[in-house]
Amino acid sequence: MEGKKLRRVIFILVLLIGIINFAFAEEYLIQGIVFKGLKYTPYSKISDLLTIKPFQKVTLEDIEANIKKIEELKIFESVKYSLNKLDGGYELIIEVKEFPVISKIQFPSIRQLNVDEILNKIGSKEGGFFIKENVEEDIKTIIKLYKDKGYILKTSPTFSFKDNVLYFYWEELPPIKDIVYETKNQREYEILKEIDLRIGGDFNVNKIDVENQILEKRNIPLKVSYKIDIENDGSIIHLYLEPLYNNSVNLTFSSPLNLLMDYKLFNSNLGLISFSTMISKDRIPSYVLSWQYYPFNLKVSNSYLSLSFRKEFSNSLYAEIGYNLNFQDGNKYLDFSLERNNLVKRDYLYTKGDKENLMVQFAGGGSTENYSNIGFSFESYWSYGEELEERILSLQGYVNYIIGNALEKEGFYIKLSYGFPVFKDSYMFLGIGGESNLRWREISNINDIQVNLLGTLNWLWKKDNLLLNSSITYKGATHLEFSATYNF
Repeated sequence: MEGKKLRRVIFILVLLIGIINFAFAEEYLIQGIVFKGLKYTPYSKISDLLTIKPFQKVTLEDIEANIKKIEELKIFESVKYSLNKLDGGYELIIEVKEFPVISKIQFPSIRQLNVDEILNKIGSKEGGFFIKENVEEDIKTIIKLYKDKGYILKTSPTFSFKDNVLYFYWEELPPIKDIVYETKNQREYEILKEIDLRIGGDFNVNKIDVENQILEKRNIPLKVSYKIDIENDGSIIHLYLEPLYNNSVNLTFSSPLNLLMDYKLFNSNLGLISFSTMISKDRIPSYVLSWQYYPFNLKVSNSYLSLSFRKEFSNSLYAEIGYNLNFQDGNKYLDFSLERNNLVKRDYLYTKGDKENLMVQFAGGGSTENYSNIGFSFESYWSYGEELEERILSLQGYVNYIIGNALEKEGFYIKLSYGFPVFKDSYMFLGIGGESNLRWREISNINDIQVNLLGTLNWLWKKDNLLLNSSITYKGATHLEFSATYNF
């Protein structure tokens, strides 16, 4: 009991001391403010910050709060103050020590970047102050400039400051002396020769990335890798291909009670061979056997046969022609498509770029149905931020129109998605959109178009060779899907 009383007395005493200090804090009448040490910094840059004015009474806490504002400018090595006693008041003296001034910035001899481009990006300027922390940020900026343009440095940037001159030092990779293609067969050699690298030119990683994106668009599971040997008179570039997988197994379960099993086998000589089977609650099991040897693609199933050929006009423009025969109803289809694809994929995610596809399908030639189906689809991706702060936006859509009589419905679809990392190697996507199945010729007014709203939630997680993908889609009813893919 006595202990509780003692603690209560101590608390009251501390509270009273605080109140007394606040009420009776010593005040100083400031008769004038003097700045010392200003040589290059305008007087107004500091005076405009101060809340203290002449002939004003202030406490030491008020003065220190104003000194902190000056320190936060980060243009002085040190800031201190003193009070000079005068008749009837005090003179506030604020003394600063300015950073040294940069009279000149000196760069090494470079060829891959323009000096003016670097000067426009870095924070240090001739005539400005030399601040070590700012120059260290400039080093990071220079490294990023080279990385963004696809160049690799032989030595990382450093700096020194002497006689008011800021010196930067680094070495660029020497020009290409030789290119060694480490391939297993002629097909791999032809892929590597597509990369735009030349002896005497500079090695650029972005050109490797472009080829890897081309391989992804061709659905060829190969990745271009490289290693560099540096000699006095140049760089020797070793190029080789690594398989993203030789075997791939996928299991997908979707409601209500559908199971898809898919197996892929890749060999650079044979191409990509896959076999998939679908088991459903209300349907007989189906299968698809496909063989892709770019630019050809052959598919055989228990219900259809298809053969297609793809032609590249550039790194992003493709045309494809295909023939389909339906075993069940005897219908024959001739497909044409034109695609522009600038999508950029990072690992298992599209992060930027866009794709448009114009498709025309002709059904006829003895088929039970005779019609033409014209369809247009698009995808666009935007991303910003890095690592756990990255955000990915996407817009997807499709519309088709049928000329002639067909059982197939027309309609449109559109969805906007927002993606973000949940933790490392895991992303969540939220989507909202709408779709409609209709016949355009039967539309007489806007009320005839019935749009079904949909919402999606998609979660992806990758660990080494395993990719898990689960999704929930709502469009009048809830549809669940879960898939697991393992590459080896």
